[in-house]
Amino acid sequence: MSRREKKNVRSSDKTVLRADIIGKYLTEFTYSEDWQGMHFVRLDVPGKKVEGLDKALLEYKYIRYINLEHNAISDVSLLQTFDSLVHLNLCKNKIKNLNAFTIEEGFPNLRKLELADNSISELVPITAPKLEYLDLSFNNLGKYETWVGNPTIKIFKAVKTSVKTMTILKEMPALEEAYLTDTGINAFNGFENLPALRILHLRGTKISKIEEELPELPAIEVINLRNTSINTLDNLKHIFQYTTLKDLNVLETNLEENASSFNMLLAEILNIYHGLTTFCKVEISEQHKYEALYLAEYRWKKSEEERKKKEEEERLKAEAEGND
Repeated sequence: MSRREKKNVRSSDKTVLRADIIGKYLTEFTYSEDWQGMHFVRLDVPGKKVEGLDKALLEYKYIRYINLEHNAISDVSLLQTFDSLVHLNLCKNKIKNLNAFTIEEGFPNLRKLELADNSISELVPITAPKLEYLDLSFNNLGKYETWVGNPTIKIFKAVKTSVKTMTILKEMPALEEAYLTDTGINAFNGFENLPALRILHLRGTKISKIEEELPELPAIEVINLRNTSINTLDNLKHIFQYTTLKDLNVLETNLEENASSFNMLLAEILNIYHGLTTFCKVEISEQHKYEALYLAEYRWKKSEEERKKKEEEERLKAEAEGND
């Protein structure tokens, strides 16, 4: 960017995306509804040290995609009335709250909202009626008491936040994927009304045990418990109440690292639950299933031998007592 262009971006008190510079970052266009003109649909201004948005942006309400990543923006309320906006990337800015997204009729067609790596401390109800993707990773996000869920979000990300319980996942009937990696969650409970959830990432959390009584997850297929505090198979076994589960990851747990061998652990797992197709990123083969069957047969035979031996000992003891 030339010195003159940089000067155009800068106002008297802060760097603002002004009318005479916006056009330089507009790309892609489409015909208007009446086919009498054309409109730009994408605005890409990443990493330009932008601190504010000028009202000149209101002249471009047909924009569908806005990328303002890695700037210094703190207020995006100007974009609330952009009826055509479907994707807004605000990662790595200075946004402190979600107030701009709580206004009725705001962001009417927004589907994807990226707010990772800002300064957001509280998750509050968001009113964007068509929102399907929300990324709040790398924020504090320690408060979510007023969060009441969301009827449209399909993908929710809160990686490396201060979230401590899974109650943040509630009343989200459309949710299909949840990413809560590297958070302070220490119990596998508290979530509710997640009928569509298929993928659940809890890697790096503090979960140590799967309790016997679990909330329903009727569509769950993938659960990642890598690098958690699961120590024993007994602490894990109740996860197999979810009969739709196909992919389970417990790499870097004491359970996996202390196993005599990976194949032995997998055989133990398959003798509890037969529905897995992938375990710890390894696709389950017919050989794995054969090994599990062999282990089960070996243990059954050993148990029978011990049972018969005990019966014989009791019989001999009874005979001895009878002879006395």
